[in-house]
Amino acid sequence: MIHRAKRILSLLCILCLCSSVAASASDTETRAVQYFDGSYAEVTGTEERAKDWTEMVMGSKQFTYYDPQGNVLFSYIIKTRYVYDGTKAEDTGHFTMFYVSEGWEKQEDSFDGKHAKAVFSNGETEKTVRLTLSCSKNGKIS
Repeated sequence: MIHRAKRILSLLCILCLCSSVAASASDTETRAVQYFDGSYAEVTGTEERAKDWTEMVMGSKQFTYYDPQGNVLFSYIIKTRYVYDGTKAEDTGHFTMFYVSEGWEKQEDSFDGKHAKAVFSNGETEKTVRLTLSCSKNGKIS
């Protein structure tokens, strides 16, 4: 029940954060990682520009881990909103979300607005996910 409440709260946070930004442009980049056991992961980075506020950008990264058959085992998402002015970029709000399939659980989750770390386990295997999200002084997400 606690996990369900956290998921609902995470979704509400997303809706609040996203509703304050009407995105006019979005860029997405995905890269894949293949593991020796046949499992694989995809890391997707997204940059969204605000429609009415040119000095604001939202960035996100998502790590999704798949079994060899292509079933999603878990997914970890970090999202940050930045305001920039040509001399600096400031984190004005950030959060994490996750999804775990049956048999998996999230052991650890930390995100300071730039560096994120999460640990997922199924009792036999433990996977550590590290993601970095930042914004240049000119509003470029990396």
